[in-house]
Amino acid sequence: MKKIYPLISAIMFSINVYAQTNQEQAEILFQKAENAYENKQYVTCRDRLLKVIDLLGSNNSKIMYLFIKNMDDGMNNDAFRVDFKNYDDQLFRIKTFFELINKNTYPPEKYKDIISIKLDIEEKIILIKKQ
Repeated sequence: MKKIYPLISAIMFSINVYAQTNQEQAEILFQKAENAYENKQYVTCRDRLLKVIDLLGSNNSKIMYLFIKNMDDGMNNDAFRVDFKNYDDQLFRIKTFFELINKNTYPPEKYKDIISIKLDIEEKIILIKKQ
């Protein structure tokens, strides 16, 4: 029994260190994603955000906001293909974003940004369907 406690302690410690490492890596990678977005490197930003989500094992409103803005700007600047699938994916991200936030506490200007993107995408989807 005495041999089991050190083994359990070692496992618990390594899990805790791994979790902290992932969190720290995700924070740094998110900052790099923000820098890529600011430099209009939309593909790099997207790829880094996907890695952040992978490292964290989940999503949050901060990540989703940047992801949605990045994809919107990227599609508007020909970094990503403009098609029904990408628009549909964006609507799914927007739905997820609204599920993650509390409208009463989320910054109003960012909330309105996402609503504006959603309305634009819905209009573009209608135009695609008419073709």
